[in-house]
Amino acid sequence: MGMAIGTPLGVCVNCAAPIARGMYSSGMRAETTLAAMIASPTMNIVVMTMLFLLLPFYLAVTKVALRHYDLCAGALICRLLPQVELPEDELICAIPVPDVDNLGQETVTNSALEVGKSHLQNRWYIVKMTVPLMLLAGTLGAATATVLPAGIITGLPFSILILFGVALIGLFLPAPIAFVIAQPLAPPRLLP
Repeated sequence: MGMAIGTPLGVCVNCAAPIARGMYSSGMRAETTLAAMIASPTMNIVVMTMLFLLLPFYLAVTKVALRHYDLCAGALICRLLPQVELPEDELICAIPVPDVDNLGQETVTNSALEVGKSHLQNRWYIVKMTVPLMLLAGTLGAATATVLPAGIITGLPFSILILFGVALIGLFLPAPIAFVIAQPLAPPRLLP
């Protein structure tokens, strides 16, 4: 179910994480939210098209099979962990119980105004929680890309310390998850 929810979303990892948090906070199961968070940036139509157009068929099928393995393993881990439900007061989008006495008195205009108000409140919550972090990530990524020369990484010899340093630098670069598709295209560098 999480894969069916996440795949059509087609959002990047930066957006999938708060969406999954919102899904979990609204009362959805952990397996579903984790699967949606993994499937959205890696199984959407754009990434799948790039995958099958850029890579050999066997490699593309292997990547899809491994992604399904990740989804199943994540769901299994969530099943094995203790089931802790969020308390009612921590649910962000708790559905209110309808007022049965005034059920027939609500007009279409009042309903439309309430939906619009709720939509604007939810939109403001998303903006205030994500935009500052996106600006910070963009600033850190731009600073990292500006400070470090473009060819510095390709000329380094292999070692665990250098690998850790490159991973640390990659943490600040705003590279989409679809970037991993292009990695197998680079010819392997033979070490002497």
